[in-house]
Amino acid sequence: PTIPPPMTHTSIAAPAAIGGAGRGRGSDEMAPSATVVSFTWPLVLMVLLDQGAYGVPVLKRIPLWARVVALATAISRAILANRRRAALRARLDGKRVLITGGASGIGLQLARRCARLGADVIIWDIQPEACVRALEDVRELAASSSTVVARTVDVTDRERVYAEVERMRLDVGELDVVVLNAGVVSGKHVARADDDAMLRTMDVNALSHFWLVRATLPAMLERNAGQIVTIASASALGGGPGLADYAASKAAAFIFAESVRMEVR
Repeated sequence: PTIPPPMTHTSIAAPAAIGGAGRGRGSDEMAPSATVVSFTWPLVLMVLLDQGAYGVPVLKRIPLWARVVALATAISRAILANRRRAALRARLDGKRVLITGGASGIGLQLARRCARLGADVIIWDIQPEACVRALEDVRELAASSSTVVARTVDVTDRERVYAEVERMRLDVGELDVVVLNAGVVSGKHVARADDDAMLRTMDVNALSHFWLVRATLPAMLERNAGQIVTIASASALGGGPGLADYAASKAAAFIFAESVRMEVR
């Protein structure tokens, strides 16, 4: 089925959200690809500013003042984008980030980005083979001093979640960021849905958040620092055919995150 685009809702675990300069991993600058993308458009527009427009008839009809405005706008946007990346790097550098469902999809993309920005990344996923592939993938992209770990964990197993969080405390220290990303969807109408599949959807997409938040939030509150990020969905606000259990689970995840955020204010 076609799933509505995901919606990220952030729940600050304590009044002081993560910030500051981490452990000073300054050796890894902005990824070259990011710099190239940021400044590609300004370079193209500089070509467009040529009065002859390089012989392209359509470009010749664009007034010079319009080309100048477009060039200035593109440059300013590129500068702002680079500043945002630098600020994000400062916030994540040296931080310990746990991502559930981190071996594929959105979770893997988040793991890659966080690792590039200098964070220590812990990936949880239920698929062992995917964990191995993700570990290799993210390590190749990670900053030189970043630590990347992948663990096969079923987030619906409450006792296993508690045990793994305790193990992480001993191995890498307290978590700074927890991303509740693991999710499943069956895509079947209620009348034709499988009971076990519907229960699995609620367990993974909603109930698992209870266990991981309970395991990590107290330490964040004690340190007065940390973030919990919930990956929900636009379907949480409206539902859709074939998405009854999925939408209900995402709505539960969203409201749970909102409630926790209010509790820790």
